[in-house]
Amino acid sequence: MADWRVEQLRLTAFPLKDFRDPDPNWWGKVVGSSPEIKTIQTGVGIREAGPIKNGYSNLVLDVQATRIDWLFAAAMKSGEPIKGFPTFDTVGGAYGACEALLRNWIKETTPLKRMALGTVLVLPVENRQAGYEVLMKLLPAVKLDPKGSSDFTYSINRPRSSANIRDLKINRLSRWAVAQLKGIQIQAAIPGEISVVEGPGDWSAVRVELDVNSAAERVEALPAEQQGALFQELLKLSEEIAIKGEIP
Repeated sequence: MADWRVEQLRLTAFPLKDFRDPDPNWWGKVVGSSPEIKTIQTGVGIREAGPIKNGYSNLVLDVQATRIDWLFAAAMKSGEPIKGFPTFDTVGGAYGACEALLRNWIKETTPLKRMALGTVLVLPVENRQAGYEVLMKLLPAVKLDPKGSSDFTYSINRPRSSANIRDLKINRLSRWAVAQLKGIQIQAAIPGEISVVEGPGDWSAVRVELDVNSAAERVEALPAEQQGALFQELLKLSEEIAIKGEIP
């Protein structure tokens, strides 16, 4: 499915030991510039955010004691009208940008016990029925009545063994649905009162939420020399689902 668009892309790394004083320089090392927003909460963590690559996407770095999140999302300009589902790149483009930006960081960062890659993908379609027809092709184990069905969601985990780390299970969770997005308008009918009504715009899309992650049962450190390889494996498995659909 070459037409998938990426709404969000998140890499989560779980450190072997809880942080007490996280490295405050990760953003600069990865992005090469200063964040637009930076919040430091002593004993809690660090949150940095801002646009990257000349507005390619927004990036958020959220560092807490037990996890590190790098989140890519579409950059939305204040006051700009909604023109459909907010996305920032194709699947291949977004995964490539994520890999290029974070490959050195993931190899050199603190020892990890677990890693997860979460992606939200949307595929614009004409309407709900057209979306269900697409889902029938992507979900071979499911039978759907495109004309007579509504409110369909489908979730499944298809674990696989890691190709790089012995005895490591990788979960391949996916949640499928057809989503609808409607424009809204806020109107001030009389002073002090507002009403929200449907505005121009009505969009439909097949939407899938992916969470490809190494098993939570692991308590020991991932092999340091394999952290980069595992990151690449999560990217590859996620892209496989986008291309081939829900398969064992």
